[in-house]
Amino acid sequence: MYKVLITGAGSVMGQSIYKALSQSEWATDIDIYFLNSLQDPAAFRFSSNFHSQTNIIGPLAKEASYISFIDNFVIENKIDIIYPGTQHELFKLSQYRQTRDIVACPLETTVNLTINKYMTAKLLHSSGVPVARTIRIEGGGIDKYPSQYPVVVKPNKSSASRNVHICNSLNELNTVLDLIKHKNVSSAVCQEYLKGEEYTCGIYLDKYSNLETQIILKRELAGDGSSLSGTTVKSREISNYLTKVIASFTAEKAFDYGHINVQLRCTDDGPKLFEINGRLSSTETIKATFGFNSVEAYFYNIVLHKEYDKFNPNLNASFIRYYDEIYF
Repeated sequence: MYKVLITGAGSVMGQSIYKALSQSEWATDIDIYFLNSLQDPAAFRFSSNFHSQTNIIGPLAKEASYISFIDNFVIENKIDIIYPGTQHELFKLSQYRQTRDIVACPLETTVNLTINKYMTAKLLHSSGVPVARTIRIEGGGIDKYPSQYPVVVKPNKSSASRNVHICNSLNELNTVLDLIKHKNVSSAVCQEYLKGEEYTCGIYLDKYSNLETQIILKRELAGDGSSLSGTTVKSREISNYLTKVIASFTAEKAFDYGHINVQLRCTDDGPKLFEINGRLSSTETIKATFGFNSVEAYFYNIVLHKEYDKFNPNLNASFIRYYDEIYF
């Protein structure tokens, strides 16, 4: 049996990873371990079609004992692959990947670069890839004021659309900058507000074949930054743009293989990225259902040590996300 660990399994991303993996033909050959820091997370109530399921309570990623706990657990239980289920754990586990290359995430370099919105924009811009104009804010002080409005102000390192402000004027921007100073936010960015239809895109670069595969979802966004509904589409313009994004990272040796999630808008000037995540996303179940199972691809690359050739994204397939509860 193969041993699989999902950390933060009760999170939205963790649940999506679990559901995508359960669609794999290998599911019945997997002993699944759900790791959480809460005593009774949603993950502990899942019923699965895996060979066996074990629930574990462990330390938070910010605790000093986190990596030693993970390493001891991996050794004692002979874990074959780890899927990080939260962004907090992603930082630590991308570092751990240097010790044991069994973590389903890109390089630590990739993670650190993609989590830093200013550095991402700087890299892509220097590579000739169009992105939302991005200005750095440090301690509430802005490098320079934008010449056009509206603009979007958000933390330089964040996820799930937390603390995002849309400013329609210089006065509104100054109000937000004062708020940043008051809250002692160390670093933020001021981005051009992109007008146009929004897309979330999954890209997987295979470890063995070096083949790049994509899925493009035109989506409607929920207030928490997640995809509320969407449809798979085919777009040569977006596809070529995504290839340039990946090429920018590989040229800097900042990406070797695995999954990256890109969020962009198709403006009058063409596609422009405003967010990129060096990790799996909360849409993994949706993508797997539509023929793009990047969770299973990691399993093939890391556990089976072989290329993944089962990507076959459906076109014009749609989804609507809804939320459910567990009662007991």
